[in-house]
Amino acid sequence: MVTKEIYLDLDGVCVDLYSAAIAAHGLDPNEMLSKWGTHHQGEFYPYRVLDMDKDAFWDRITELGRSFWAELEPFPWFEALYGSLEQHGHVVFCSSANRSPDCLSGKLLWLQARFGHKFNEYVFTFHKDRLAHPSAYLIDDFELNVSKFRQREGNGILFPQIWNANHMVEIDRLEYVLDRLSANRNARC
Repeated sequence: MVTKEIYLDLDGVCVDLYSAAIAAHGLDPNEMLSKWGTHHQGEFYPYRVLDMDKDAFWDRITELGRSFWAELEPFPWFEALYGSLEQHGHVVFCSSANRSPDCLSGKLLWLQARFGHKFNEYVFTFHKDRLAHPSAYLIDDFELNVSKFRQREGNGILFPQIWNANHMVEIDRLEYVLDRLSANRNARC
């Protein structure tokens, strides 16, 4: 039996990037996420929801340095998600970075704070689809990443969030992911 390789995205799946990014711009995360959920469902890019210039949005986060990334709050489901996925296969965190080197070092610090300094089960890349193969599963909140992964014969699971096509999923996120992971390989949700 082939072991599943499970690539688990960080931002938007394990950690609450958008609440921190909204707060970094001096806005109330709860208010803006509520607006996002009612008026901008399916819109992935936060700077569009905030009606900001893309560069201005990311420049503010870059100013905050690696501590912004290292101190992101895990979502409440993070530990249960990670623990459950470990029972289904080999879990590797798979994340991309913005244009700042602080983003990469901050994400590594975040992982090491939870798993120790010798932890090495991660891949940082913009090209997640290059990791795809028939026994590989990508769990990501960005539809394009999931689509590209599937095109290369991998299995993609779009993690339900208000900023993607699965914003209407009504069951628990963890239950949704585990159902898809356990389902037939050809069920592409």
